[in-house]
Amino acid sequence: MEQDDDRVLTQEGDNYIFSSKVNYSNNDNLKKQKVYVDKNLQVTKVEVLDENDNVQMSMTFTEMDEKKEFEENYFELNSNMEGKETLETTMSELDSIVYPMYIPVNTYLTSQDKVKLDGGERIILTFDGDSPFMLVEETAVVSQDLETNMVYGEPSLIVDTVGAITDYSISWISNGVEYSIVSENLNLAEMMNVAESVGVSAITK
Repeated sequence: MEQDDDRVLTQEGDNYIFSSKVNYSNNDNLKKQKVYVDKNLQVTKVEVLDENDNVQMSMTFTEMDEKKEFEENYFELNSNMEGKETLETTMSELDSIVYPMYIPVNTYLTSQDKVKLDGGERIILTFDGDSPFMLVEETAVVSQDLETNMVYGEPSLIVDTVGAITDYSISWISNGVEYSIVSENLNLAEMMNVAESVGVSAITK
């Protein structure tokens, strides 16, 4: 928002709306955003729109913790990278569910299920609507020995790794988590948009 010199502030009653352009490297369809702020200057909602002002993503905030405390080096890059190897090799449970930042129009999350596995767990996110699909997140099994695994599909670069693409699925491993997107309705471009939005600044909970 700060990089947009043409950003606009409007007022609706006691609420304020900041409108600006956006630049999501993982999704060229997202062009604008609106940030809704109440009279206490608390963010209540964020909408991301396409070039025709159609809402592509919407996030509503019902509660905000302003007293959350973090360790002094929590946001330091070097400190986070030092812990990356440990996370990839020892994580047995997923710390959080990763939600895609891109979801096709008129498509929405209908269920999320968690399944315990011998070496970790599996999260299954089911999206319904005009373009239904399923996103599966599973703890990646990391072996200390060199192994060769059979992978079906065409190799393709997905954000920071190489994934496998078939007619109805995309699968890849990133940061100790194995992801799979399965759909008989999404075309390849839509599936790639979802996959890449999971890997870049994705929403967790």
